[in-house]
Amino acid sequence: MDTLTLMNNKISYLRRFLEINENFLISIERNHSADFEGLHLQRESMIKEVLLLDKKISESVRKLSISDKNNQLIESLKNLIYTQEKLIKSIFSSDEKIICKIEVEKKKLLKELNDSEREKEIVKKFRSTWIPESGAKLDGVG
Repeated sequence: MDTLTLMNNKISYLRRFLEINENFLISIERNHSADFEGLHLQRESMIKEVLLLDKKISESVRKLSISDKNNQLIESLKNLIYTQEKLIKSIFSSDEKIICKIEVEKKKLLKELNDSEREKEIVKKFRSTWIPESGAKLDGVG
């Protein structure tokens, strides 16, 4: 494949990556639930593809002859690189939003865990004081 085609493919993957992030954020806003594992798997797959394309682009550029490196190619590549940079900035921005959502979810889960632990302690204290004082039996023991 030629260099321009590879760059266009990479940009397509970056657009898809951004779309995955944006769809995830929309899903969280609408459903108030998150499939973090699904997001991770999709992103991991996309990153592997982009890295592979980067490698192919580097190989393609190395193979270009001096005559192939004309002004038209250089301008086309500059435009594609500019588009790529804009996409990457948008991806970083959406990543920051996702990180914030992860932090919110983490705090929520920690609160639920702490509440559950407190409830267990209360039940334990209740059992340890009420049952011996009342003379009642607990689960047939007493």
